[in-house]
Amino acid sequence: MSFFSNFFKLSGPIAGNANTLADDVINTKKALKSLGHFGGSINPWPSGAMLDGLKTFQKSTGLAMDGIMKPGGPTERGLNQALHKSGIGDKLFQGIVAKAPRDRANHRTGTPPYVAERKTAEPWFHSSKLPPIKGDALSSNERILTALLKTAANGDLPMYQADALKSGKASAIGEYADFLRQMHKRAPERVTGYEKDVMKRLPAEAKTKLATYLNQSSTAKPSPRSLLVGDAGNDNLSHTMATIQRRDRQSGKSDSQPIPEYRKQAGGLQGTHWTDWSSSVGKLENASAAETHAYKEIFAAEGGLATDPKGGAASGITQKTLDRAIKDGALPDFRQGGVPENLTIDQRARVYRHHFDDVLKTVDRSVPGSTNLQKIGDAKAATAFADTLFAHGSRGGTKLIQKAINKMAPDSVTVDGKMGPKTFAAYKELVRNPETRRALLGALGDTRWDQVKGKASSGGWRKRIDHFRP
Repeated sequence: MSFFSNFFKLSGPIAGNANTLADDVINTKKALKSLGHFGGSINPWPSGAMLDGLKTFQKSTGLAMDGIMKPGGPTERGLNQALHKSGIGDKLFQGIVAKAPRDRANHRTGTPPYVAERKTAEPWFHSSKLPPIKGDALSSNERILTALLKTAANGDLPMYQADALKSGKASAIGEYADFLRQMHKRAPERVTGYEKDVMKRLPAEAKTKLATYLNQSSTAKPSPRSLLVGDAGNDNLSHTMATIQRRDRQSGKSDSQPIPEYRKQAGGLQGTHWTDWSSSVGKLENASAAETHAYKEIFAAEGGLATDPKGGAASGITQKTLDRAIKDGALPDFRQGGVPENLTIDQRARVYRHHFDDVLKTVDRSVPGSTNLQKIGDAKAATAFADTLFAHGSRGGTKLIQKAINKMAPDSVTVDGKMGPKTFAAYKELVRNPETRRALLGALGDTRWDQVKGKASSGGWRKRIDHFRP
């Protein structure tokens, strides 16, 4: 088939266990939906419904029904042929021009074979030697950038990315590079200004550390400027990134946060369960200190890897919470219809993050919801806040937080169970002052206890709630 019939071309594979790219997911969903094989929303998150749609398309065209589509493979070619035959492709992918192959002449126009131009220095974030990025991080960057480009100002986003870069982790550098690549593609005029906003928020030590990672040289002193104009062809970059990734893996095996005293005897926390969980949480991309601390405390409070024999919740993850994560594409490697008990420990960490991305998305839609935990500015207050929303549900937990706020400042927020900017800002403001912080955490403990004190398991609740008091 001629390349002129390629309405879209994959940059990477589409599969249940692949790190898919956001643009590939969107275009695949558009194509399948137009051909009647997908009925879900068009968004950058891979889902079971999308993979099922691929299978039904493959079955209808006599292809191997495996739910896998590879760049240049039979399923991609089949989709392009179907789009061409139906006449839908021209309308659906209007404005997307497929590129002619670079290794042969264009026989329709007489264009000579592609001849490589002399290479010029590219921005550092285009280097092929940067760490690989996972599909959820790509989608997150795309969502954040879409929101950012709706305004002329960069807001607080450079501050949060600078905080992530201070760690020097390969994952943080890789995600920042991907964000700049996406920005360079969609709004190149904003890249330099944005980079400068990030750089000025980094302390000198962090700048030098990053410059050393990205622009190693035995004859020249590392310069922070290399982050802006680094040579993408630096031969030392691959070795440097491998070193960073090795450090990341090593640091993920250790943990300085102990099991809370009141949960040390919990069966689901025995053996290596606690250190395994710490490692799994450490794998979450750009997890802040507040987010990491909260997930560990909640995991301990829920009994670690224990499964509730009555309701079937595992590590506190209910079937409803799991189904929502699957529906939103947060678990492309977990079969639809599965139960919480079958989740691996890494998958449980991803469900925790998805829960807070979902519950806190209405606080600030320009960033993933879970990043708002760091904005509270106090680890214990953020964890008490998070545990309330996890243990009592998003709506019920929000009501308890709102009631606690109103105990401190009567009628300052509406008790409607809706977590929004006003409720979040009120909580955050009360936490800033040591006196009101103490009173707020006490009030939150009181409202939580009032909610559960009549339950048969109130003894366990009492220990859990008291643990988060000041």
